Amino acid sequence: LTFFISYICLKYPLMKTIFYIFLFTPIFGLSQQEIDLPIDFELYDNLFQVDSNNFSDFNGGSFSVINNPFQIGINTSKWVGKIVRNGGDMWAGSKIQLNENLNFTSNNLITLKIYTQAPVGTQVRLKIEDPNYIDLGDPCFEVDTWTTVTNEWETLSFDFINSPPLFNNIAFMFDFNIIGDGSEQSIFYFDDIQHTNLSTTDIYGCTYEIACNY
Repeated sequence: LTFFISYICLKYPLMKTIFYIFLFTPIFGLSQQEIDLPIDFELYDNLFQVDSNNFSDFNGGSFSVINNPFQIGINTSKWVGKIVRNGGDMWAGSKIQLNENLNFTSNNLITLKIYTQAPVGTQVRLKIEDPNYIDLGDPCFEVDTWTTVTNEWETLSFDFINSPPLFNNIAFMFDFNIIGDGSEQSIFYFDDIQHTNLSTTDIYGCTYEIACNY
């Protein structure tokens, strides 16, 4: 094939330009992938995986996708997201832009699985916003919840029932209000981010007694 291409390029100089355009121009239809919920960080048959190329870190947060180091309990999947908070601001984290705005009319929750060595009662904030939020005056909607276990996977639920359907960015701010130091207690693993609602058998609400929304 290499010999054939070289021969054609020498014999027909115009074809050389055409080959270069073909070889070095990205095929956007194959390289781009729309991102929507749910997100589970798994590597699929088409070789697509939500990873650090899809996330934007901010103010001291650092995101990556790694092999799940704690394949136990409710999360035995192979891949998980990881955010390390080290310095920066108390709202450090990472965010992802979805293909479409989130509408919470019928599905009012965003849920995710989380594992951390941070103590019980660690505050977790999800912020949904417009990708141009700075230019627009920071229109957004924020929901907090608190962890109830440590060194164990758990599912956290964030109720966005009152949020307008105007936002398609999700910012993940783990241990909100604390400046991270890069230690194990400033590392958060998360997975299975879903847009869902509650069934009649679910019991919901914060079970941490000293939290303001207990």
